[in-house]
Amino acid sequence: MVATPVPARSKSNQRTTPENKNSANGSSDSGKKKRLGWALERNSVKRFLKKVPMLPSPEPISAAKQTVQLRSALRKDSAYGNGPLDSQPPLIPAQVTPTQKKRRVSVNGHPSTPVGGRTTPRKRNEHARELGNAVPTAPFFFLKPTSSYVTSPGKIEIPQGCVVHHEVELGVVIGKTGRDIRLADAWNHVAGYALGLDLTARNLQDEAKKKGLPWSAAKGFDTFTPIGPFIPASEIPDPHSVRLWIEVAGQVRQNGLTDAMIFQIPQLIEHISSIMTLEEGDLVLTGTPKGVGPILAGEHVVAGLEYQGQELSRIEFDAIQRS
Repeated sequence: MVATPVPARSKSNQRTTPENKNSANGSSDSGKKKRLGWALERNSVKRFLKKVPMLPSPEPISAAKQTVQLRSALRKDSAYGNGPLDSQPPLIPAQVTPTQKKRRVSVNGHPSTPVGGRTTPRKRNEHARELGNAVPTAPFFFLKPTSSYVTSPGKIEIPQGCVVHHEVELGVVIGKTGRDIRLADAWNHVAGYALGLDLTARNLQDEAKKKGLPWSAAKGFDTFTPIGPFIPASEIPDPHSVRLWIEVAGQVRQNGLTDAMIFQIPQLIEHISSIMTLEEGDLVLTGTPKGVGPILAGEHVVAGLEYQGQELSRIEFDAIQRS
């Protein structure tokens, strides 16, 4: 259908009617809608800070003060200034260092939260195999609502009739909004990292896969994205050498390095931003090591993130039955 343009009234002939008044407010209303609901699993910095605390502080910190701290960190550690991110080499074949060649990361990645946080990619060969999935040849991602965030120490709710599995992951916090981000520029959009869990109602996900339906219900329950404090990028110069682990009821379930990613972080950023704009404060979960398994009500869950032998983040949760 082709719309026929209507001649514009001159200003002197225009009248303010209820219809005109509503249309005049339309742009502001649509702007508000863009900030609601599923529009944003994209966390603004302020929304991210409301859900995710900064590094531990001896005194409670207001959301406003946290916002100032994170923005300060962004200027220091990202493209806003001359921080360490500017000196990190882009991970492209022409500039692969000997260390990176030795690592031989296979090509396979999957985003896991909003795009995860926001997005969650499938990125590890071993995890794909243990679930009986084909190893992807291109990144694949889904979205998780920010209402699923819960901070440590906290409680994980197990919905009635759901088989809930844990997946411990490294989260990438976006520090600079971008669209169609080139591989060579990806590091300039990273502000830092966070330890996260991507919880999945596995039985619901399996049913959705069989029917070709989205995974939103399986991934989006309240408390299904436990998250740790923000870690500035300067504390993790090489995010592909991070150790992630998780214990459930005192038993180690997952313990692996991020060098097993099928697709590395710059590739994920390039791919996701080619589809949707990545915004400042977005969280991208980057995939999980092998060893996923169930969490039952009454069990205690502990997860950690280590870099070069130093523990940078630890989160703890009690699993309870959702009422």
